[in-house]
Amino acid sequence: MSMQRVSRRRPCPVCLKYDWCLVAEDESAAICQRVKSDKLVGSKGAGFLHRLNDDRNLPVYRAEQQLSKPKPAHPPRDWPATAERFCDAMTSEGYQHLSDQLDVSVDALRRLNVGWCGSQSFTSWPMRSASGVIVGIRTRYQDNSKKSLAGSDGNGLFFAPDYFTDDYLLICEGPTDAAALMDLGFKSVVGRPSCRLGNFYIIAIIRRLEPKVLLLIPDSDQAGLEGFAELAAEIADAGCVELSRIDAITPPPGTNDIRQWLQKNREHLAGCITAKLGEIKQRNNGETSSD
Repeated sequence: MSMQRVSRRRPCPVCLKYDWCLVAEDESAAICQRVKSDKLVGSKGAGFLHRLNDDRNLPVYRAEQQLSKPKPAHPPRDWPATAERFCDAMTSEGYQHLSDQLDVSVDALRRLNVGWCGSQSFTSWPMRSASGVIVGIRTRYQDNSKKSLAGSDGNGLFFAPDYFTDDYLLICEGPTDAAALMDLGFKSVVGRPSCRLGNFYIIAIIRRLEPKVLLLIPDSDQAGLEGFAELAAEIADAGCVELSRIDAITPPPGTNDIRQWLQKNREHLAGCITAKLGEIKQRNNGETSSD
């Protein structure tokens, strides 16, 4: 009987480990060094022989059941109720503290339904599908690290569904950049979960909203620029808006994102967006408004 050393691809069928044990080439038997049997192999105790096809009471069959049992998935979560619970826990003082920390208005934070989890000390930022349904929660901790709660839809977007207009749509990266744009008075704003996620939902929003103008505002780093170029290409391929109605602006040198741009020069940011929207409007002979 030819025996082979176990490996990660072929673990011991008795103890489920990847080292020390041996298994027959035809998988009729195994020599396991961890699970005892009444058949000790070798005078120095090389292991315990388990005949896999003979003894139905051996641990191998329980092990096989464990290997074949699918990992439990995260149970479905009522994301709207979770977001509402966090939002109810956010006090006026909490909103003001976060507003001061991020340099965006309390009104913008409220419109995005930002909440608070006291037990784990994070602010909650609802993530939405194209229809506005909450499909997950982005968390932001006191050290500014960001995660998503288990089971969240990683493509979920950040926006205020009751705040849209079909005049234009601004697309940026992240919830705080979306808040910064809303703080300037722009209504139709969508924040992507990252520079390469959320495209499917964004295209669905464009199809539904049919904005007269589409303005992309990526972060100025290489990943942000490449990610938004990919988004622009997908929008063009989808054919849901005329190419002449799509344009982009990027933060000036030394500025990484919209919120930093807002902090440095609020009037410059607002002026650049308004001017670009007007330029696209003039190009298309439309009547687009930025209010």
